[in-house]
Amino acid sequence: MPLLIDYLLDQLRETADFNPHDEVAPVAILWPDKDKEWGAAIKALATRGYRILMLGEYDAAKLTGPAIWIRIMLDSPDPLVATVHAPAAPALPPIIYLPGVSRQDLRPTKDCIPKLSPLVELLYRGVVWSQRSHRDWTVYAFLVSKDTLALTIPSEISTKQAMIRALPQLLELSTDYLRSHTLNDLFFNGLVQTTPEREILRWIGNPDVTRSAWSSDQWEAFCSLCKKEYKFDPVRDGVTRACELLGGHSKKWDDVWKRLKESPAIYPGLRDRMRSAKPGTSGLFSTPEEAWPQDVEEKDRALANQFENALTLNDATLRTLIKSLEEEHRSMRDWLWSGKDHTPYLFTLEALARLVKSTSERLRGESAQAVAQHYSLEGWLADEASLLAIASAVDTPKPELVQQLVQRIYQPWLESAAEHLQTIVRRDGMPTPAIRTQAIPGKCIVFVDGLRYDVAKRLEQNLGTFCQVDASWDWSPIPPVTPTAKYWVSPINGELVGSSTEEAFVPTVKQSGKSITADLFRKLLEQLGVQLLDGSESGDPTGCAWLEIGEFDSEGHSVGMKLANRIEENVREICKRVKALTHAGWKEIEIVTDHGWLLLPNLPSAKIPKELVSERWSRCATIKPDTSGEFFELPWFWNAHVRIGLAPGIRAFKNGVSYSHGSVTVQECVVPRLLVKNTSSGPEVAISKVDWKGMRCTVILEHAKVGWSIDIRTRQDDPDSSLIDEAKPITESGVTSVLVTEEESEGRSVNVVLLDSSDVVRGRQITLVGG
Repeated sequence: MPLLIDYLLDQLRETADFNPHDEVAPVAILWPDKDKEWGAAIKALATRGYRILMLGEYDAAKLTGPAIWIRIMLDSPDPLVATVHAPAAPALPPIIYLPGVSRQDLRPTKDCIPKLSPLVELLYRGVVWSQRSHRDWTVYAFLVSKDTLALTIPSEISTKQAMIRALPQLLELSTDYLRSHTLNDLFFNGLVQTTPEREILRWIGNPDVTRSAWSSDQWEAFCSLCKKEYKFDPVRDGVTRACELLGGHSKKWDDVWKRLKESPAIYPGLRDRMRSAKPGTSGLFSTPEEAWPQDVEEKDRALANQFENALTLNDATLRTLIKSLEEEHRSMRDWLWSGKDHTPYLFTLEALARLVKSTSERLRGESAQAVAQHYSLEGWLADEASLLAIASAVDTPKPELVQQLVQRIYQPWLESAAEHLQTIVRRDGMPTPAIRTQAIPGKCIVFVDGLRYDVAKRLEQNLGTFCQVDASWDWSPIPPVTPTAKYWVSPINGELVGSSTEEAFVPTVKQSGKSITADLFRKLLEQLGVQLLDGSESGDPTGCAWLEIGEFDSEGHSVGMKLANRIEENVREICKRVKALTHAGWKEIEIVTDHGWLLLPNLPSAKIPKELVSERWSRCATIKPDTSGEFFELPWFWNAHVRIGLAPGIRAFKNGVSYSHGSVTVQECVVPRLLVKNTSSGPEVAISKVDWKGMRCTVILEHAKVGWSIDIRTRQDDPDSSLIDEAKPITESGVTSVLVTEEESEGRSVNVVLLDSSDVVRGRQITLVGG
């Protein structure tokens, strides 16, 4: 449940993201704020330690000054304005806050306001925090946009005004809390309006600061209210007594407690006050269980002790204990002082209970296909639960304790599933992949190395928030390792064979007999007319393209168990890239992968005689010809004469392995395929003709849409490179005329761009100004 301020930070980080392979890091984030709405957010970020340079009258203490001062400070080695980390937060470039300035004011044209001109070049060295349409973010747009929170808020002026007034309080509310309430004038005004409960909580949290902010009359009124309504004298009884009454939350104090539970983050310091005010254990003062932070935290520590004791039990008793502990502690997660920072084992328990439930039923099926079908419907939930439990361990003082519990709960289910499938495969043979990837115009093929089925389900859910996704599955080639399987899911699969002497699971090109390499792979794709996309490139959506993203496999091999904590970040990055492809006009995006993987704190080991193999990896090996032995083997996918030795069950041919793939399990061999469909409806709008008469350009469109517009830019995706005053709305007839007034632009190569109603580029045609 992130707070709104944390969600805002995530959006800023996303704006500052860059591809280190073909981009340099932005020097700053420009934050235009024409109507000066975001002041409370800027103050909140500065309080958290993020560095803000603000445009305004010079005040060095407040890091505020004119544009030229901002440039000097930004380019200086002064550590005050260097890229900063807030506690436990990723790096973020300095933020340049521009109150009273819009992005349009920074356009590099003769109309640029002179006092802003020193900032114009930062449009190229930095990034602008703005909407996808390049419009500035208003607070209202940020809350309601489908690209962000998609909250439902009336658009009346009175509601927007109330919302701006309440921004300091809104920033400290969770996004889930906002989604669960009706957001209107009454709600926003209620956050701002002073209530007795709020005043008491403010005073308890920071009595000196709160008292100093009040006049004598306000203080006297507050004391009078407390005496009459809450039977408490702030002067005589003090903060400690107020905390005791709040902890008891009886009668009128229950209203104060409920107000605190609504948004505890609004009252900094209150947790520590409550901790220090807990009464002694004389028995004369009875309070609810959840009243005192240290009591809740002690229950969490006791839970850790029960986890340690659980490891001494047999498997069945351990599983029963986890279920019992979850029943007993479930309600505690809703307690005021609970949270992953303070009661981590309580939230780990939830993940462990989910793992127990999802591994309570073994994988079924009389055939490999039936086993895979059962796995694709519900078996994958066990893998997802194990990842969530492993990831939860990072918040605990003893992550290895949680990992041991995961091993005890998950390993028997994992071994049973592996042995069941391998028994069937030994009897019936291994199913082969059924789906061929083809290069089709209008389709971008996105290859994600090591996209396991359960992770793909998480990706599918995230993608489904902005597009249609059709999910299916297929079998990975044997062995399920990248050199063997990647090329099968690429459009060049028909160009490859396997050499009978191959030792590294790598197929060869039919025509040349050469082993496939990364360079040769790219050349073969280009020969098929497939565009190769790197970095943030979008390519031509009327053709076919190949894009490689995702770090699941490389990170699994390098960080092992820590992969569980990087899943969400990888999924987010893939979603972001796919969304950009849909915005660029791709009609279909097919997400494919080569293999899945096993992840367990300590995979059991197996041995295969070295003298019998020519190449040995963690869970597979190539067996030398004319040798024999008792081991699990299958023919190589690319050449049935090559024998592949496979690790039995979930074992590895190496010791101390936690992440591995290469043998036969549903986790490694059942691979997902996601077909993302761009659901924009209606006939396709296109530029059919561009005609110049002098400096006037006439654009003729097919299937014109009202609300769309035409612009002329030197850079296709940059609205600040426009040569006209503003984009010109297209007419129902489909004929639109625009005038370029700068005569020095004549003969210059430019882009005539077609913009949809959100100012997203939907088409372009290159032309010369003046024809």
